[in-house]
Amino acid sequence: MKNTGRITLIDTCTLLEDPGGELFLKNELEGLLSSGEKVIVPLAVVRELERIAGKKGTELAERAGKMLMAVITLREAGFIGIYGDKDDGTFADNVFQKVITILGMRYQITVITQENDLAQDILAMGHMASVRRKKITVRKITPQGKLVEVLWKGDSPENGN
Repeated sequence: MKNTGRITLIDTCTLLEDPGGELFLKNELEGLLSSGEKVIVPLAVVRELERIAGKKGTELAERAGKMLMAVITLREAGFIGIYGDKDDGTFADNVFQKVITILGMRYQITVITQENDLAQDILAMGHMASVRRKKITVRKITPQGKLVEVLWKGDSPENGN
């Protein structure tokens, strides 16, 4: 895989989005990979999926188990990476901020999440005046599994921000 200097991180809620998460993996992931993106599922996301899948008997647990298997299969095939350490815990939101802080000076980072508060917090990191970093973007998936960009509050497509 060529190194484009871009990393995409995928959040738990994106993988659990029904039916968008599964459609994203089937239809959009290939486009990211072919463009040279390094696609990462943080270890904390894998742990969240494991925890949710362990709550047997619910539709969400079944979906979490299915997505966990998909992530592991994609990793074994060399398409995505799973990274993290023992201190990450099972809550991925902090991990995204940590990765952006550590790697944001070297890589353009995209986070794919369905959570509006997390999206705005991540976009706010890109507007910090005291810190230099590469571009940070946030995207979410539609129910059809397509990626769309999330805008910083106050920005709009009309004003070019």
